[in-house]
Amino acid sequence: MPSNFRDPRFSAVIRLLGRMRRASHRGMILALRQAPRCHYALLERLHCAIDRHGQNGSIYVSDLTAALNEPPPAVSRALRTLEQDGLALRRTDPRDRRKTLVCLTPEGEAAHQACEQAMQQYFCAVMDDLGPERSDRLYNDIVALVEALERRNDLAMGNAGSGKPDPENGREIHT
Repeated sequence: MPSNFRDPRFSAVIRLLGRMRRASHRGMILALRQAPRCHYALLERLHCAIDRHGQNGSIYVSDLTAALNEPPPAVSRALRTLEQDGLALRRTDPRDRRKTLVCLTPEGEAAHQACEQAMQQYFCAVMDDLGPERSDRLYNDIVALVEALERRNDLAMGNAGSGKPDPENGREIHT
């Protein structure tokens, strides 16, 4: 056990991270009050999966399930919710009728953009409150913290020196 493990700052940092998570989550909810009802979390996850793993603006449902690391019934329920609100569309792949593609509709894209804009305005206002010097320092400190976490995780996984994070292969942590 490291000699500074009992450092009181450890507990304080953990509490502050939880407090930051709760405050930012509440702020995002407040920011989205003015945005259209859009299931932002679902849209964001679908949008990111299409960007990372899809092609031509769509993704196979099986690839989406793998990318989200969620069971097929959960993905199907999420897609059904988006489809009912006209934000996503599932269709059979014309080249392989056994596969289903999913994409955002123009309404889904517009809702995603409106939500992204609301989020950006909120977080820009937060950073403006900090001022440029503190904002830059915070950014650099967070980058250093993330890099230290990734190095520690690589060491624990036996990937010392791999130089690349592997977020796609681990289970997502839901807090």
